[in-house]
Amino acid sequence: MKAELPSNEAARLEALLGYRIIDTLPEDSYDDITLLASAICDTPMAAVSLIDSTQQWFKSKVGLAISETTRDSAFCSHAILQPDITVVSNAQVDERFADNPFVTGDPWIRFYAGAPLITPNGEALGTLCVIDQIQRTLTEQQINSLRALSRQVMAQLELRRHVGLQEKNQRILKDYQDKLERMNALLQKQSVTDDVTGFYNTRFLHQYLDQCLSPTSAELEKLTLVFFDMDNFKQVVDKHGHLLGAKVLRGPDFLNTQRLQHHLIFVFSQNDSLT
Repeated sequence: MKAELPSNEAARLEALLGYRIIDTLPEDSYDDITLLASAICDTPMAAVSLIDSTQQWFKSKVGLAISETTRDSAFCSHAILQPDITVVSNAQVDERFADNPFVTGDPWIRFYAGAPLITPNGEALGTLCVIDQIQRTLTEQQINSLRALSRQVMAQLELRRHVGLQEKNQRILKDYQDKLERMNALLQKQSVTDDVTGFYNTRFLHQYLDQCLSPTSAELEKLTLVFFDMDNFKQVVDKHGHLLGAKVLRGPDFLNTQRLQHHLIFVFSQNDSLT
């Protein structure tokens, strides 16, 4: 019999996707819990089962050859509808499972018990289940142990989710820091350069001189500061405007671009006088 969909199916599937667990590789933390469940309940088969929109997928399994099934054929599709452990003592006489292909064929399921894996918000993602090929039941102690182990599976899933969120937040923070560094570098450049010519401005000159003249500066003791002017430059600006004036300043006829301007400041700072 096909199981009904949970009333919170949309939220349940969204929560399942949030754990990013489907189709991940086996992990000891889950395999250890599955092995304990099989040993405590004395069943040859056990699994951590997760139910997505169409499939049942096993994150961990003992005694099962398959890694997934259709949702319609999954015992756990029925178990996630219950708030507590679902116990099926004899699947052959249970109308929900009597015609199930895993009852009428391999692995010939007769006994099933599944403890739902419930998130802090109440969504059932799947189950920790134990399976046998003979009719049987569980003791109260085994049932309590299966409940406890299902909570440990959920604890592992929560840990995984929090680690994933932390890694995501770290990536966001790193991207933000990189952006801030780029913006700070741009602002620093803009603060010491002229926005028209691209040449260093007087702020840069003052900062550089303060650094050179500082008592703790490692610069050479002697410093030469050179000023120069361009003949008839004001006439060019008055006649053709500041934009053309800026192009003239940047052109090869005027000290061959800003690189040479920078070169002059630093070279002259290391010489007694111009030669």
